[in-house]
Amino acid sequence: MTQSVKSDRIAKLLATENLTVRHSTTAKTAFFDTNSRVLTLPVYLVKNDDVHDMMTGHEVGHALWTKADDWLKALTNDYDKDILNIVEDARIEKKIKTRYPGIVRNFIEAYKILAGNKFFYNDESTINEMQFIDRVNLHFKCGMASNVRFYAEEKPLVEMVANCNTWKDVLKTTRAIMEFTVAQFQEEEHQEMLEDGFEDSMTESEDVGEMSNEELEDTLQENNFSSETQERFDESAEKMTEGNKEHRYEKTPKELLYGRLPKANLNNIVVSYKDVLSNLQMDLAQSSEIDRNKSEVVDNLRRPVFEQLEDDFVEFRKKTSRIVNYMVKEFERKKAAKEYRKESISKTGVLDVNKLFSYKYNDDVFLKNIIKPDGKNHGMVFLLDWSASMNRNIGVTVNQLLTLVWFCKKVNVPFEVYGFTTSYGDKQENRYNSSEERFAEKVGMLNYQGHNIFNLLQFFSTKMNAQELNAMSRMIYRFAHGYRDVHTRKLGMGSTPLIEGLGCMTEILPMIKNNYNLDIVNLFVLTDGDGNSKIYGVYNGESTEDYNKTDPVGNNLIIENPVTKKSHDVGELGRSLRNQGSYNYNNSWIRVKGQEYAILKIIKEIPGINVIGIFLDGDAMVSRYNKRIHDKFMPSRRWSEMKQLHMKQRKEMKKFGFTTHKWMAYDAFYIIPASTIRELESELEITSDMKPSQMKRIFGKHQKTKWESKVFVNRLMEIIC
Repeated sequence: MTQSVKSDRIAKLLATENLTVRHSTTAKTAFFDTNSRVLTLPVYLVKNDDVHDMMTGHEVGHALWTKADDWLKALTNDYDKDILNIVEDARIEKKIKTRYPGIVRNFIEAYKILAGNKFFYNDESTINEMQFIDRVNLHFKCGMASNVRFYAEEKPLVEMVANCNTWKDVLKTTRAIMEFTVAQFQEEEHQEMLEDGFEDSMTESEDVGEMSNEELEDTLQENNFSSETQERFDESAEKMTEGNKEHRYEKTPKELLYGRLPKANLNNIVVSYKDVLSNLQMDLAQSSEIDRNKSEVVDNLRRPVFEQLEDDFVEFRKKTSRIVNYMVKEFERKKAAKEYRKESISKTGVLDVNKLFSYKYNDDVFLKNIIKPDGKNHGMVFLLDWSASMNRNIGVTVNQLLTLVWFCKKVNVPFEVYGFTTSYGDKQENRYNSSEERFAEKVGMLNYQGHNIFNLLQFFSTKMNAQELNAMSRMIYRFAHGYRDVHTRKLGMGSTPLIEGLGCMTEILPMIKNNYNLDIVNLFVLTDGDGNSKIYGVYNGESTEDYNKTDPVGNNLIIENPVTKKSHDVGELGRSLRNQGSYNYNNSWIRVKGQEYAILKIIKEIPGINVIGIFLDGDAMVSRYNKRIHDKFMPSRRWSEMKQLHMKQRKEMKKFGFTTHKWMAYDAFYIIPASTIRELESELEITSDMKPSQMKRIFGKHQKTKWESKVFVNRLMEIIC
């Protein structure tokens, strides 16, 4: 676990609130913003857990008990800053150690290490020669080990510091120490005048108790008062941060950039299913007319493509109804089994008259109730890759998608299907609208590379009536299987903006969950490759020029979740995948994969969300194992381990037609050869002239294929239920 991740957790646990913790390579000291509740910690060069935990605990103490308004008001009222700081440090450290006794050891060991590194003084023998406020500072930071001695007149003030519990106590103690220090200066001044023979010219000293804060502070400043130990500690603490790194040949890391996912204007991003259906009908009508005219000219015997697809759709729906019915049966069976396991029997306290005759030998003569808890409500959201690389696989993908949509409709499970694309719109029209129409541009928010050309196509929705669902099913089937012959105006396939699609899901999923009062929402991500979009920068609000609006990001990006207050280090997440598979692990790959991983983790932080990845391998033959693709998702890069895993996955592919992987933050991740899902279930072909042995062999093979085609369905049912 890195120190940054550890300090995040420690800070949030100690603060017992949703603090946002940030780490800075340029900050010279830790500080806390009371308005935004952001705690900024410098990156320390001293790699010691005790020192790191002590620094974190100290700043959390300020976050909990030091109010910025009180501090500023005290300085405005001329309370001495050094004295006030030392007294307040003693108070908040006492409170944090009282609340969390386990951190006491960290404080003791940390200050021992810092004292040994000369953070407070050069020579330990000079401690008791220091002024009172410095000895107080050492006493309360380093404890009894510092061997600090106090005079009789100083001990009441030490007790006052030790007994500070409230801010009012701090102000009272600070005032008392100011008076004591000024009185010491006056006494030293009188002593010097006596030694110099100016006894006759001496005037009576002003009673420090009658002096105002301003007068006391002026006197302290005239005598160049300051806390040497505190100044030395602050300077030393700054030098041990990355912000003050002075090593000439060491590379200072980039400053960490923190950003939040931008607020999506879904009204302009999502193209409603009504508009998608209208565009499909328009494109298919035009394409059918061209196809019909072309077939008449070329060959009168040639049947137009789109007429054939209409018959194919009817046959596909008839065949698919069997697997849909099987899915419904499995879903209801697993759901009922889970509900049955949660049933309980309770006694009512009312006598069962049918059991009274057995009261002499049976204690249980009361009526019972079977308590059946309500089952969980489910929903399904599909995020479909609508990119150019999908055009050769879009037909079989739509087949699988329609199967799942019809299943949802039959069991009355709310569902939504979105295709993510960068190519929606007329080619003649200007699609490159301003980014403000799609994503908010506010300080601290992220800027997507393709923010101004991104759209979500809503292909299906649970709000559709039966007529609209049937029309969309027919149209999208014809479009997907006749894509090469479709003359599309608005639904062309472009690049793969997976980052933007997942980012929008962080808003769409909670909305669907709340609108339909769902307990579990399953997100299916269907794609045939890696996303090729990325987060470009973080809005800084410093300029109105587009190229100056953002701070460009690299692997130094931290994506924050404003709901959970968790931070996700893009560079760290990307690097965590380097030991997997055969990807090209350059900085660009780490950045893009880290961003994708971070957004998936934010999605997973939404309660009741399952994320299932389905990778469609378009290069593999039917149920064949594509080593090149599987290499990418290996959990290890060692040749011996990869060899064993390949053997295991080949068997899984041969037996089930797909392989299962642990990838990023997905609950389940499957690689499926696109050709495998062309036929959901083959027909049993047996003729009367066959021999019994032939029939037996064909029937056995058919049953095996039939069972294997349902394994994936069973896996999905286990996740969905």
